[in-house]
Amino acid sequence: ALPLYRQETIFKRIQADLTRQTMAKWLIKVSEKLMPLYNLLQDKMLSSNYLQMDETTVQVLNEKDKKATAKSYMWLRLRPGENPIVLYDYASNRSGENPVNLLEGFEGALQVDGYDGYSKACELYNLKRLGCWDHCRRKFFDASKTSKKKSIGKKGLKIIDKLYKVERKINNTENLTLELKQSMREELSGPILTELREFLDEQIGSILPSSMTGKAVHYANNEWKYLIGYIDSPEYNISNILIENAVSGIQAAVAGN
Repeated sequence: ALPLYRQETIFKRIQADLTRQTMAKWLIKVSEKLMPLYNLLQDKMLSSNYLQMDETTVQVLNEKDKKATAKSYMWLRLRPGENPIVLYDYASNRSGENPVNLLEGFEGALQVDGYDGYSKACELYNLKRLGCWDHCRRKFFDASKTSKKKSIGKKGLKIIDKLYKVERKINNTENLTLELKQSMREELSGPILTELREFLDEQIGSILPSSMTGKAVHYANNEWKYLIGYIDSPEYNISNILIENAVSGIQAAVAGN
């Protein structure tokens, strides 16, 4: 994500005369050579039964019919596993048509955050939508620090942390089979989810949605059917952290510019 004009300046420091026009032509040629690899990775990705997806903003200068300050987006798809695949696709907008195009041919479970832009693809392709507990946890963490009703945020955070404790126990168990992982989740995480559901039901009707605590409670309530989906299969993750790590690389590079 280092702009070519900055690379041009860097090369000049070592007396290398490389213009951004030359480097742009190189990038185009390299991308054309890599398309068969991209297509192969995409075919393998879409043939799997579990993907994660996310998007992040990027800024593009001199884009047709757009101001330089307008937001564009990089869409990411990730296939978890021993040999993970991450693909990055550019789009000039955040429209739900992008997931529709990028997920064509995919059948399985899609793990995303609460952005409604993924709904159309999930409905069109009959995908099992999974939520992200990291997003939910952050909202309760914020509520526990800044809300007037900090105790609600702290209690919600405490219950959610129990779910992560189970995941750590699972990850630290040697010779763990998928069957045993599923059994541990059902036995240990099931009661915790019941506890959290009861806690949310106690709060949902008496708290303002606009407050920090309200945002946390209502997010968890609205996303509930997606959040609990991870315990349906030992192959699913509790959160979207893997793809968020891939996103953070782009964000860090852009911030450095």
